[in-house]
Amino acid sequence: MKKRRKYRNIISRISVLQLIQPDEPGELGDVDLFTNLAHGRGTFLFLGQYSGRGILSALDKLGILAQLRQRGLYNISVEVDTSRPFQHLLRFFHTETGEEHLICEVVVRRAFFSLPEGIRLGKSTKPYDILIVEWLLLQNPLGKFTKDRPQLPGQEFPGLGLSSETFEILYWISRRLKTDGVLIVPNYLHSAIMYSREFLFVDPHGEAMLKKIKRGLLKTTDLTQVTWACHEEKILEQGKNRYLKWQPSEMILPVSKTMNDYFYSMYYRSQISMHMSDFDFSVEKGYEKRFTSQWLAAS
Repeated sequence: MKKRRKYRNIISRISVLQLIQPDEPGELGDVDLFTNLAHGRGTFLFLGQYSGRGILSALDKLGILAQLRQRGLYNISVEVDTSRPFQHLLRFFHTETGEEHLICEVVVRRAFFSLPEGIRLGKSTKPYDILIVEWLLLQNPLGKFTKDRPQLPGQEFPGLGLSSETFEILYWISRRLKTDGVLIVPNYLHSAIMYSREFLFVDPHGEAMLKKIKRGLLKTTDLTQVTWACHEEKILEQGKNRYLKWQPSEMILPVSKTMNDYFYSMYYRSQISMHMSDFDFSVEKGYEKRFTSQWLAAS
């Protein structure tokens, strides 16, 4: 299990009362303090544990707001939507000249998760308690695409460059909730590559495929070209006479010992090694993704 050190000391000094401080006077009573933290249902608290004001306070202490200011993003506000009891929404906005610009949107829910049929569960026979990230958007509405950071599939604006910090925060949220891990499903190859800094594919076959892409294609071809080739189905699977079609599947950031036992088991590692030989990729000869002068993807 990786040891989280970056935010450990700061987080240990943030109290429960700081995290649930009400956005409006009288919003939280004595009953809410215990009911909301225990269940997170019928509550204004994100995941039953965080108020909007508490979230901004924590991000300030963690240095995230300072990093946003370095990117020209000031006047950060937060919107918490807990109207759906099993699905909570969190949005962050940058306000400029009276207009709000979305910079982050997260949709999460807590659920039980079992490994797919045919994949060994390890020592435990119980489903995992997982924090599921159903949607994650990080973008800089003030940013411009450049030669070094051109538009990638699914992007309207450049990213914030805070993915590592986001994963760290998700880890600590999961720890606080006492869940086994954080689950996310990458819709694009570049998303999976970014998530793979902390997340692992549940299916070792998928993990082997990603490793082969990273160790093969990305050693000789630019990430931008590879991810667009994948999106436009121009990556050839050698020996199979077919093109790679991206199939989104679950990746997990393991948090609990039980979850780590699976991903660091001999079974999982041996399955990856065995499946590595299943893949041999190349970008279709002559393929090149072109961009406009603003480094937006040309059709």
